[in-house]
Amino acid sequence: MALKSNIVDHEKEEEDEGSNDEDIALIKRNFKSFLKKKQGEEGLQEGLVQRREKGVNYMLQCKKSRLI
Repeated sequence: MALKSNIVDHEKEEEDEGSNDEDIALIKRNFKSFLKKKQGEEGLQEGLVQRREKGVNYMLQCKKSRLI
């Protein structure tokens, strides 16, 4: 029967903590870039809607001017 060792490797724990910090930093960067892209897509959608509205208004004006 082998007894489990209670010896803790502190160097390994420090390395693990460092990699966790790096992982957290990477996740934060990715999330921030995701938010920027999401906001950009929403802005693009708003721009497309405005363009469509302007186009429809222009077409209505043309039809009205032809009728007059």
